Amino acid sequence: MSAEPEDVLDLGVVGRVETPVDDGSPDADPVAPGSGAVSRRLLLATGGLALAAVAGVEAWRRPGVRPWTSPASPPAVRSSMLPAPLPGAAPGWHVFALGGDVLLRIHPATGRVTRTALPDISEGQVSLVPVRHAVLIRPIGEGPGYVVPDGGPAAEMPARLAGAGSVLPGPDLDHVWTQVPSGRTTLMTLAAVDGTQTRVAVPVPEFATTGPMTDGAGGVLFEGVGGLYHVSPSGRMHVSNAILLAVGPGALLTLDRDPRGQWRTLLRASNAPPRDLDVPIGPQLPHGVLAPDHRQVVLYVLREPVSVSLAVVDIGPGVPLARRVRTLAVSVAPGEGTVVWTPDSSRVLSLDAVGRLMLIGPTTGRASALAPTLPGARQLAVRTAG
Repeated sequence: MSAEPEDVLDLGVVGRVETPVDDGSPDADPVAPGSGAVSRRLLLATGGLALAAVAGVEAWRRPGVRPWTSPASPPAVRSSMLPAPLPGAAPGWHVFALGGDVLLRIHPATGRVTRTALPDISEGQVSLVPVRHAVLIRPIGEGPGYVVPDGGPAAEMPARLAGAGSVLPGPDLDHVWTQVPSGRTTLMTLAAVDGTQTRVAVPVPEFATTGPMTDGAGGVLFEGVGGLYHVSPSGRMHVSNAILLAVGPGALLTLDRDPRGQWRTLLRASNAPPRDLDVPIGPQLPHGVLAPDHRQVVLYVLREPVSVSLAVVDIGPGVPLARRVRTLAVSVAPGEGTVVWTPDSSRVLSLDAVGRLMLIGPTTGRASALAPTLPGARQLAVRTAG
């Protein structure tokens, strides 16, 4: 069902405080034309952050790559256990939580937690990209990047892999996208995790204002004045007038105009034709997070200038609109990478406003700390077997 702009459910753009925000309930006041409706130019000018999300390295073992050594007395790598394994968790996935001076690698099926000491990482947005047997950490701005092998100490990222900005997941755990300067422009290049460049290289769009971001399937996204720029894993770029709402494994949720000029919510899954949804969702920053089964999406909801909460919207077929939106009982920090789904789409892991790792049941909305003794974190990523 198509939705006019005034019917769109506006859950708020984090950081835009002058526009009233509804409470996420289906019977909330609609957005009045010209007040809550957000133009592409205004939305993108609000300042989204690059998504550096999910995806798995042997490069740190090569000669010339210096391990980073902590000046502190505790060992660089320590192990502990959660109070209990996560019930029903499959063994083939890990959660990574980045703190100020530590990286946590959590295996929910066994409850094992590996803590790796890190140098001070930039306080700005950071690319946190799991690869095979390791995770890459790269500040978006200035500063060195690091490779943290599973069970090993952090090492400086090889120069030919570090690039000049974001690092994003590639089509598999052995490849990543990096930003590389090239004359007066910047290229997004696909590289092996040992730094070997492939032949895939795409110029960053001249008028891009948001991105690069992962598309959840090994490609790259940009938003800009010209629309939504979508780069496939093979380097082919497609430009559309769609507005990005949410990203998940192998799927995008977008807001599109149909030939009559009406807005519609569209689910674009890589393994199925695009599907119209009778769920009116407005543009959000940060973008929402789609569940792996593409039946639910978590959205960030601005409550007040310093309070951000979460709402789950059921986008599966046959669910009455009055039962689609559920508010979750947790406040989160206003930034991307603070919410991830479990691979089976049954639960949500989120960082609350003080950095605690919370386990949330999207159906009940109940939240509990995964382990109260874990150090605070600011960014999450998940690695699944692949």
